[in-house]
Amino acid sequence: MSTLLLDVTGLDISVDGRLLVHDVALQLRSGESVGLVGESGSGKSLTARALVSLLPPGLSATGSIRFEGSEVDPNSRSSEHRGKSIALLMQDPFTMLNPVMTAGDHIAETLRSAGRTAGGIDTEVTRRLAEVGISDPAVAHRYPFELSGGMSQRVALAAALANDPALLVADEPSTALDATTQHEVLELLRSIQRQRGMGLLLITHDLRLAFSVCDRVLVMYAGSIAESAPSAAMRHAPLHPYTAGLLESMPSIDHYQADLHGMPGSVPATSTVLDRCAFTDRCPHRAEACTTAAPPLVEVSVGRWSACIRSHELERTLATSGPTDARPKSAGDADVVLDVTDLRKTYRAKGGNHVALGGVSFRLAAGEAVGIVGESGSGKTTIARCILGLTTPTGGRINLGGIDVTDRSAVPRDRRRDATQFLQCVFQDPYSTLNPMHTVGYTLREALDHGARRVDDRDGAVASLLKRVGLAPDLAGRRPAALSGGQRQRVAIARALAMEPAVLLCDEPVAALDVSVQAQVLALLRTLHREQGTSLLFITHDLGVVRQVTDRIVVLHRGEIVEQGPTDAVLDDPQHEYTRRLVASMPRVDSGTQR
Repeated sequence: MSTLLLDVTGLDISVDGRLLVHDVALQLRSGESVGLVGESGSGKSLTARALVSLLPPGLSATGSIRFEGSEVDPNSRSSEHRGKSIALLMQDPFTMLNPVMTAGDHIAETLRSAGRTAGGIDTEVTRRLAEVGISDPAVAHRYPFELSGGMSQRVALAAALANDPALLVADEPSTALDATTQHEVLELLRSIQRQRGMGLLLITHDLRLAFSVCDRVLVMYAGSIAESAPSAAMRHAPLHPYTAGLLESMPSIDHYQADLHGMPGSVPATSTVLDRCAFTDRCPHRAEACTTAAPPLVEVSVGRWSACIRSHELERTLATSGPTDARPKSAGDADVVLDVTDLRKTYRAKGGNHVALGGVSFRLAAGEAVGIVGESGSGKTTIARCILGLTTPTGGRINLGGIDVTDRSAVPRDRRRDATQFLQCVFQDPYSTLNPMHTVGYTLREALDHGARRVDDRDGAVASLLKRVGLAPDLAGRRPAALSGGQRQRVAIARALAMEPAVLLCDEPVAALDVSVQAQVLALLRTLHREQGTSLLFITHDLGVVRQVTDRIVVLHRGEIVEQGPTDAVLDDPQHEYTRRLVASMPRVDSGTQR
């Protein structure tokens, strides 16, 4: 019988008297893996930080946190458990690792903090690296900037596990990684957890990922637990409308969906919904009673808990679009708007040249959506930078709307302006693409001034752009800080559309968004493509996203195209071993394990 490692009851976290997390309870036993899932602002990361006494300054916690029978003080900056009995693995390995310390130094520092003597530390460092799949001893002497994202996360994991903790708290440990590297790191994490009999608390916004790794899943919303259940049970029959909404928002990897279901609205502040169901404003099943009191988290059936007064009515198999949904016909024989021929790019690097692109060729037709997929280092971003004129190719040719833009500096100024108007880009991070000092209206008016035609009624044009991307015109007076991540990305799309481009290059445009917002933005991009005829060049590592948005895909591996063709044909029956590995790496909602 496994022992109880972690017992949390009545956990509240507040700042200046305002509740951020309310009445959270969770238990975790040795050898058990538990997922804590929710959108941004749900309180899951704050909960994780309270467990290891790392709350941000100004925040305070009340309630009980017991670890191996001992009380943990979440308000203390020094914890006898943190780093020893409880280890923390953060999201971004590059921010976790000190850039002036080698990989081996990070692990050695952890070992010394537990009282290990200098003798034998080098041998122990080598053993710890081997445990996380790094067999080359030379890696111990490399600095973080010399490691890939996956290698950095493995080093961070080795350092976190160096003191043999009983519990590992992993906060979004694979979000910054591509699909295949994510799969490898999660498989490694799960394997080590099982071998050691260690407890694992996985913090994530991705239910698919939680189902593939965890025995049990807790769903957080507005600072409280909305549902708790074994992974398999929750996957097949969610008992809270919010859980069902999260599942329905996820783009299917296995089939095209005619409708992309995104939950409207956003997560409310915990302190504003203490007297009612926090999900009421977004819930399609709400009743009058939902607005009069906050429903408690109650056990609906053995091992299954829900904070919904209608949970007994909502037990059902998850309703998603079936594989019979018909994909609209692609552009076919339309005119080519982007022609990339034998594109090559070589970077000079210490110790020899690095070939980023080794002769890539593809075409994009008017009204067509083409996806470029591949893991980190495959050359996706280099292609985008070459097309956008941010770097000059070493060889090959790029024709954009009849203009040779291979070398932007050699293009006449008027033709360069035409090319810029013809092609616009939507980048990954909506937080960094907008100037924080400028209002939405100012940003869009500035873009309109650089468009192909004169706009007399600029305020009217701004309102029209905002409506076009599903935003209220009164948002024009706000600055980016007053917008949600999804609203920011819609503004970024509106700014690109102000130029009336024929081609929209989308570089991981939904990777930084919650699944519900992701579905809304994908539906918008699909509308622009299908109904308004905008050509899309869509760069992503997410095969669920590429399945729903593109007509054709190009699979890139180490700077070369290994497979391309109609999206459904390539994903349903991949011919190249690398494509098969990409498809197998993606976690599924309809399967408890990664294929």
